[in-house]
Amino acid sequence: MKRRPTVHIVMACTNYEGDRPVQAFANVEAAHLFKVALDAHVLKRPISPAQAVDTPENDAEFEAWDRKTKRWLKLHPAGADFAYYDDFAVIELPYAP
Repeated sequence: MKRRPTVHIVMACTNYEGDRPVQAFANVEAAHLFKVALDAHVLKRPISPAQAVDTPENDAEFEAWDRKTKRWLKLHPAGADFAYYDDFAVIELPYAP
């Protein structure tokens, strides 16, 4: 029996909004490498200051965190729209050309 072609979809997963497809790959290894890059980027997210509001007492700390977070968002491998998802997964689906 001939095996049907498949695609490998990297999904952005969350418990509160549902999952979203990020990108499709013909090659499973490429999909997993992309997922690894996404997971690694999640770990680089700047930790917010203890007082996460912009007040005169913590202006410098807040502004530094805000700059780091904006840079982190800009560099997200899937784009800023996917930055706040909890997890990423690879699923396999049949491909029908």
